[in-house]
Amino acid sequence: MNVEYTGRQYEVTPAIRKEVETGLTKIRKILGDKFETKVVLVVEKHRHKAEITISPRKGPIVGLAEAGDMKSAVNEALEHIEKQALKYKTRWRSKKRKSHRSGTARPRRKTFKRPWAWTKRLACLSSCIDSPQSPRPQMFTSSTRTMPWPCAP
Repeated sequence: MNVEYTGRQYEVTPAIRKEVETGLTKIRKILGDKFETKVVLVVEKHRHKAEITISPRKGPIVGLAEAGDMKSAVNEALEHIEKQALKYKTRWRSKKRKSHRSGTARPRRKTFKRPWAWTKRLACLSSCIDSPQSPRPQMFTSSTRTMPWPCAP
């Protein structure tokens, strides 16, 4: 993890650096070590502004804060980033851990069963062999198509 400090009209002190580092250790526990950090500290008249930007893999997380002194501005910005990091992490987890199936088992393949029409046709074949003179219709209809009887006269 690299941290880049920029001070505009402000000298970055070791106490502020330590404050930022301790705040980033909390965020490092949430997101891991693979992110870059930019810290911009600005003083305008009596306002102290802190802008902390973290760039994890799915886009930047930015924390902005303004206060009367720099230490409280940095702490507010770190709290804001911590909230965003938790939200980012839970979104990432829920998307990653979600299965395509909603917990239901995959249906088993059905075994092949002969349709009723084929059973009837086979029964006709056996009866035609036994008695060839039995009257049968010329055609019979199954659920999908019309077929000739094999033993039609």
